[in-house]
Amino acid sequence: MSQNPTKAADNAFCIARKNAAAWSEALNSREGASELLCIDRTRIARIELGSLIPYPEEVLLMADGYNAPELLNHYFQEYTDEDYKKAAVLSLLDGQLTAAEYISCIFGNRQTRLMILQKGEIPSKKVLQSIRIFDIIQSFLYVHTDGKEPQRWITANGARFPIDEDGISATGPNKFTQGFSQRNLEAHWDGTHGHSRQYPGMTMQEYAKRALELIQKPVRGNVLGYKNAQGQIVRYDRETNDFVKGHPSLGIATMFKPAAGEAYFLRKKEQEGFDGT
Repeated sequence: MSQNPTKAADNAFCIARKNAAAWSEALNSREGASELLCIDRTRIARIELGSLIPYPEEVLLMADGYNAPELLNHYFQEYTDEDYKKAAVLSLLDGQLTAAEYISCIFGNRQTRLMILQKGEIPSKKVLQSIRIFDIIQSFLYVHTDGKEPQRWITANGARFPIDEDGISATGPNKFTQGFSQRNLEAHWDGTHGHSRQYPGMTMQEYAKRALELIQKPVRGNVLGYKNAQGQIVRYDRETNDFVKGHPSLGIATMFKPAAGEAYFLRKKEQEGFDGT
């Protein structure tokens, strides 16, 4: 496959992926990006070719995975209704919205957007909080260090400090606040990936519950794990041959039974895991 797709050369999502390839060689290809982001390769291709508008959660994954927060602004500018943009921006300027609430409105659901448009009313704090403001703005909080892989930071009281990337506990900053999104769950169960074939006798809801339970287990005994540069948590259960990957704030990306079993996990850990995890 060509590493320089000419038809997508001017596409913001393609440019961000190619720039990220400078620190992650896997991102030179859409296949590598697909594996990293857990977004179907065909969808990535269509997004980069401009024939498909990405879902907001896909934009968040790409902004996070490519270390390109500018994709969030690109998405807002290119794909958001002009009247909605105006109402949200004016609300921000009038002091009715904080910057974090403004970002939440951008990536909120249709109901939230309509609330803003109706007479310029701003959603209640409760509604805004339900969109997980902190989780959304985390996508902005990445910095590069000495040209190496990005180091994740968080902000508290105006201070910046690094999260311990060697820590792989699913508590604290790594605690999962949600499992699969409904769309992603359906895609992995019966849709594009069809993992239901690997779990006969299990319902989709049981599959989702099992994934959430495994990804939050401590690493010991039959449970192996690591954390990668994108902040994703990985767990592998030797006993059940379940491999699960997800981001604490974005939810579970996938769970399946790799054909190569533990060898697959060890290969992935060598490729993307942090030393000492």
